[in-house]
Amino acid sequence: MVMELETRFAIEGELEIRQGGRRLFGRFPYNSLAIVSDRLTTRKETFSAGAFAFSLEEARARRARIDVLQGHDFNRPLGNTLDGNVEFDEIRNENGGLDLVFSLELPREADQPMYMRDAVSAIRAGLMRGISPGFRIPPASAVSNAVELVPERGNPSVNIRQINAAILYEMSIVTRAAYPDTSVENRLWQPATARRRIWL
Repeated sequence: MVMELETRFAIEGELEIRQGGRRLFGRFPYNSLAIVSDRLTTRKETFSAGAFAFSLEEARARRARIDVLQGHDFNRPLGNTLDGNVEFDEIRNENGGLDLVFSLELPREADQPMYMRDAVSAIRAGLMRGISPGFRIPPASAVSNAVELVPERGNPSVNIRQINAAILYEMSIVTRAAYPDTSVENRLWQPATARRRIWL
């Protein structure tokens, strides 16, 4: 399978407007376990810490684009890294683990297309409560151990698909989530220089 689009995030909180800005923050803790249903099969899956590191480095250097979409629909874009209204990073959480985080600045409401306004309303109403990464697994010739099957702790007869390296090309706002430990929240808009200091 070349492309995988599976629901992984859970959203908590809501969007709100402060000081003329609308900002959305998302958090994806690596090593969180998901039960993923795909084509009538079910599997357990997890991402190793730093699995998306290559994509983040390429996006920071403006050599790659990561989109934020509504429902994996490229006709409903919310922002992207090349336009500068989306930033991705990795930070340590309170438990010492590594999280993938993103920050999205939406345009002012008067400049938003209708689908974007609908997405904001759905998030506020709790109807859209997930975020799902769109990613590709690199070929074995590029990364030899991009994916491994590891026995589940305490249940060695069950293998977990552990993704050690993946190419992240989009993140979508969706309605359901497989990874329960993720979150999205709204925060006060900050300029780019301050935003970096907050995350470090």
